[in-house]
Amino acid sequence: MMKMCNEKRNSIKRQQQLRSEVTKMTESSCFNCPILIENRKVLGNKKAYKECLESCLTLKKIQDKNKELEQEQVRFRKLFKNDKKGLAI
Repeated sequence: MMKMCNEKRNSIKRQQQLRSEVTKMTESSCFNCPILIENRKVLGNKKAYKECLESCLTLKKIQDKNKELEQEQVRFRKLFKNDKKGLAI
């Protein structure tokens, strides 16, 4: 039972760390990116990001971090669900 609490705590810390990394990466590169700003005016927000994904390494890294965050959230939900049932993984 204690192991589950530690795993959930570690999962929450990992999620916070990933969110922080994504926020910092986004603030440092995407908010002031002249290409993205110009593309938003012409293409709209969604298409502008898709365009940048093809060429921007930072945006690709951000997307990878978001996928990692999603996986950690799924892992946490499993831990929480199993803890409610009284099971261990």
